[in-house]
Amino acid sequence: MSQKIGIITFHAAYNFGSVLQAYATQQSISMLGFDVSTIDYRPKSQNDYYGKLYRTSFGIKPFIKDLMMMPARSERLIRRNRFESFIKEHLSLTEERFTFPDELNKIADTFDVFVSGSDQIINKHSNELQNENWSAMNPYLLTFTTRKKITYASSPSSMSDEELQNIVEPLKRFDFISAREEDAAVKISRLTGKKVPNVLDPTLLLSKENWLKVSEGASIRSLPHDFVLYYSLDGTNKVAKRVTTLRNIAKSLNVPVLVITPFAYVPSDKYLINDHSFGPSEFIQAINNASLVITDSYHGTLFSLNLGTPFLSISSGSGSSTRKDQVLSRLHLSDHIIGSLEDSVSKLSKGNFSEDRDYRQLLDKLKQESVSYLSYSLKYES
Repeated sequence: MSQKIGIITFHAAYNFGSVLQAYATQQSISMLGFDVSTIDYRPKSQNDYYGKLYRTSFGIKPFIKDLMMMPARSERLIRRNRFESFIKEHLSLTEERFTFPDELNKIADTFDVFVSGSDQIINKHSNELQNENWSAMNPYLLTFTTRKKITYASSPSSMSDEELQNIVEPLKRFDFISAREEDAAVKISRLTGKKVPNVLDPTLLLSKENWLKVSEGASIRSLPHDFVLYYSLDGTNKVAKRVTTLRNIAKSLNVPVLVITPFAYVPSDKYLINDHSFGPSEFIQAINNASLVITDSYHGTLFSLNLGTPFLSISSGSGSSTRKDQVLSRLHLSDHIIGSLEDSVSKLSKGNFSEDRDYRQLLDKLKQESVSYLSYSLKYES
């Protein structure tokens, strides 16, 4: 009989990367022949952060930022519904939903193997955990069970050694640990004394064909045949300063720019199309159909290269930006990194920007290594 696998991750955050990596982890394990479910754990902190259009539990600044998004209220409601529809349709969730860590004791023996990750489930500064006690990370550290424990491609982001000391002991109790960033793998290995391989983000384990099949239910309003996609996770104040540059890009390429900015409102005009209604399926379709993607997002970068869409990845060269920089470096795609949106103008002015497909062979090799590691860790019996 097939082993039962239970996954716990940030599967219900209304964030493209979070939901899509959750699906990718589940699907990758299912494709290996296992009976897999995603534990429907939605902590109150996550519901407070993503479930409300106007956040009132995180101080005055987030609330003001949400008020600045009021013109997009109806589209944001559509977006929320699309996320929930995607989660319901594509994730195999446990029958019971859990809100509090202690509730997970009920399923301590339900699965043969528990898998935590991917995503920033071990990053104290993630949206779900930044205002909580360290104990809020315990569900993702699988402290509620003594069954076999694996964490795949989990990310502590830029947490310091001192911060990581708070979770070292639970990490030591994992049977297998892997990290999606090279520096994180080295750091966690040093602190735990365990072998920690650097593996690919689960979204890269699925093929373009897999993702396009998942996105078949997308409902995108009529878009031009040719457009540039700008996807940013910055807020309204920062994005507003880039409107002129975005219009200049549209003018120079003679195509409109589709602006997907979940945390920033930009009025649409003949050069810019700002849409806040996109769910995960629409996000995939937008990247696949764009002639060029310009993004400061980790998963925006990963989906662009996986779907074969030409892209430029904006990076500050420090902090969270190094996550995507490391992936691009491994794939010999560092020339796709730019320092700012303004840099894209000069980059594009030098000539037509086309996708370099030479990375495909290397990506396939890294993918096979990651899938093999995931398979080995799941099947290994001590």
